[in-house]
Amino acid sequence: MTGEWDKALEIYDKLLPELPGFPDAYYNRALIHGHFNEWEEAKDLLIKAWKEFHFLSTLSKEQIQEKLKEAEERIST
Repeated sequence: MTGEWDKALEIYDKLLPELPGFPDAYYNRALIHGHFNEWEEAKDLLIKAWKEFHFLSTLSKEQIQEKLKEAEERIST
């Protein structure tokens, strides 16, 4: 949200190997990859976010689905 994409990527590089077990981490990392036009990586992370979804998340299933749809559309163009 602050536009510090490289710093955010560094933080998520440390977090995700820990398998956080909540979708927000995968979703936010996917947003970073989308920012850098790395849509294949974003799609993979959004699928993980979907699989990890639970109702304690700050995200909705719809948010994940919308971003996944966007990633798929960007990949196919």
